[in-house]
Amino acid sequence: MKKLMIVAAAAAMTAGAFADVCDPVPVTTVDGECLVYDLSFKFKTLGPKRITCDDLPVYYLKDASRTLKGYVWFCESQCWDTDSEPYIVLWDTKAKAAVIPLFYTVEGGYKNMLASTIAFDFLGRYDKKANKVAAFWTVEADDATIYAAGVKGKTIIDKEDHTALLKSISGNAVGMFNLSTIEEAVECDDPNEFTAKIATLCECWLNWCDDGDDAEAVPATGTWSLKYNKGVSKGNKSMLQLVPAYAQEQE
Repeated sequence: MKKLMIVAAAAAMTAGAFADVCDPVPVTTVDGECLVYDLSFKFKTLGPKRITCDDLPVYYLKDASRTLKGYVWFCESQCWDTDSEPYIVLWDTKAKAAVIPLFYTVEGGYKNMLASTIAFDFLGRYDKKANKVAAFWTVEADDATIYAAGVKGKTIIDKEDHTALLKSISGNAVGMFNLSTIEEAVECDDPNEFTAKIATLCECWLNWCDDGDDAEAVPATGTWSLKYNKGVSKGNKSMLQLVPAYAQEQE
């Protein structure tokens, strides 16, 4: 995914000019406002189950679930449309692993963020008072592809200029996940080459030791939601404080 540097030089932060989710360190002076959303996905999917065949590990697939959490944010409060590219970070809460990491560099003892961006294919107001929102977007990560759609999103309408702030939206999502991203994967094997057995409908299947083909990725289906986080948007915590350490990665 696309990555952009989104923080000022560390020296500027020591002056206490402003502080928010886009800053490398927290300070007490708050000047300005970001636009931050809580992001979540809940999926029903498949996961590997280990058995032993001739003293060697073999994996077949069983029902599983995955919960992904993260943030979508802008470094300033602004109107959001399909030309916008908000930043995104996403992680698996059970596996404690990044799906879309929050990248950073270290300069002068400070972490400077390099966050991935996302763009919506469809994001628009509708209904008689133009106070509802519909959306469609795609998440392209190194080990996952997710398609998400939603309607009946809620807005906060500005009474002066009649623009709208997206308050919340939810809907359905489908995707494919590489098995290498799942916690139960074998500990000693190369995670980039991890596979599990799956049988075709036309195959004469007897057992997983002798039958089945290797699958590297599995389907997922579930729900998603975005919700405006007023406290974080107006707060003075850096995204580097809000995101779990396991979902951060140094460039």
